Amino acid sequence: MSDPSPQVGLPNIEWIELRNVSGHAFNIQGWKIGREGFGLSAQMPDFLLQPDSAIILCNSSGAALMRNLGTTIGLNAFPTMPVGGSVVWIEDQYGKNIHTAAYQSSWHDNALKANGGWSLEMIDLQNPCGGKSNWRSSIDPKGGTPGKSNSVQASNPDNAPPLMMHAFAPDSMQLILTFNETLDSTQAAIKSNYSIDHPTATIQNAMCIPPLFQQTVLQLSVPL
Repeated sequence: MSDPSPQVGLPNIEWIELRNVSGHAFNIQGWKIGREGFGLSAQMPDFLLQPDSAIILCNSSGAALMRNLGTTIGLNAFPTMPVGGSVVWIEDQYGKNIHTAAYQSSWHDNALKANGGWSLEMIDLQNPCGGKSNWRSSIDPKGGTPGKSNSVQASNPDNAPPLMMHAFAPDSMQLILTFNETLDSTQAAIKSNYSIDHPTATIQNAMCIPPLFQQTVLQLSVPL
C-alpha cells in the first residue's frame, strides 16, 4: 500500500505484507526493509513467521491501527513508499536479499484505484518474480487485504523464459548479462545454465545482482 489516501476502508497508513510461502518457519529477527534512495528500516524483532502465514509491516506510529487487521510489526525508519513507484526489498540479518519488488503505479489495472486507497496485490505467490504481469489492484471492498489471502490470488505462471538483452565486459575476466525480466536468483547463480563461445575461457562462477536481479555477473577462468 503505497498510496493509502483517499481512504476506502483501511487506515491511512503505508504498509507492506510479508508472507512466508515456503514450508519452513523463519525467524525474521534482524531483517530490514529497504527502499531505493531511502536506505534501510530498523531491524525487525524476534518473531517466528510460520509457513503460509503473513505479517503486516508499517511505521511504528501506525502499528496500533494496523493490528486490528492482522499481526503487525511496527518499524522505526520504515521507508516511505513513493506513489509513482520505487524499488523495495527485504534483506536478512546478514544483508542477504530475500525478495525485491520494483513496483510502479502503472501496475494498477484500474485508473481510479491508481489514484489512491487501493493496494497492489500479487496474483500468483509461486511466481514472485513476475513483475507487472503478476500484480493487480486489490478487488477487496476495503481496498486491500493486509494479513489475509490476496483478493486477486490465482494461478499465473511465468511460461516465457528470460531473454538476454545485452552483454558487456567491464574487464577481461567478467561478463555482465542483462535480461528482460527479473531472474530467479538461485537459478541465475548456477554456472551450468550459461555457455560461452570462446576457445579457452570457461565460466567459473555466476552471481545475480541485487536488488533488481535482472543482471548476472559471469566470472571467467582466463581473460577474454
